[in-house]
Amino acid sequence: MQALISQYPTHRPGAHELRIAADTMRKWRRRFLAERLDGLADEPRSGRPPTISVGQRRTSSPSLMTARR
Repeated sequence: MQALISQYPTHRPGAHELRIAADTMRKWRRRFLAERLDGLADEPRSGRPPTISVGQRRTSSPSLMTARR
């Protein structure tokens, strides 16, 4: 992120390179400049907490995940 900010003075070229929305790049840039790397950590999400961890999701079979739907 730091390299992108120094390489691109505006958010649009960096967003294009990362293939993300310009608004997302703008938000990430603002958070990075305010809080450095800590600003890029995921924030708590609203709603019901997940029932399985990220590690469990990574090791689960894709067929098991579709069977629950």
